[in-house]
Amino acid sequence: MRRIVVIVGWLNAVFGLVVGLLAVASPVAAAGAFKVSVDSPAMLGLIRMFGGLLASSGIVSAVVARDPDAHPLLTRAYAAILVLNVAADGLVIASGEMRFDQVASGMLLELLLAALLFAYRPHKA
Repeated sequence: MRRIVVIVGWLNAVFGLVVGLLAVASPVAAAGAFKVSVDSPAMLGLIRMFGGLLASSGIVSAVVARDPDAHPLLTRAYAAILVLNVAADGLVIASGEMRFDQVASGMLLELLLAALLFAYRPHKA
């Protein structure tokens, strides 16, 4: 189980960092990757802010993936944060603001990692 947590944690970390940094560096490119139309400069700002949050989440995912046994409280808190992110994505889809295919890759990876982190029982040192 630990090996699966580590692998999925690293996958999520790489995804969060790459996509997050892309959104910060080039919100127009990120909008194109997610098939989002940009109607105003404020939309570019929101994409950059989202990118910063996504990259930050990638860093936390890397810390958890590096050693899921080191910080049990962080591991559980991060799982809860991932569930909150997936719930927000679900609201975006339900509202019609975006389609499932636009957010599915990150959403499914986060949901899988959250389930694994909630199920994982850290080893005692």
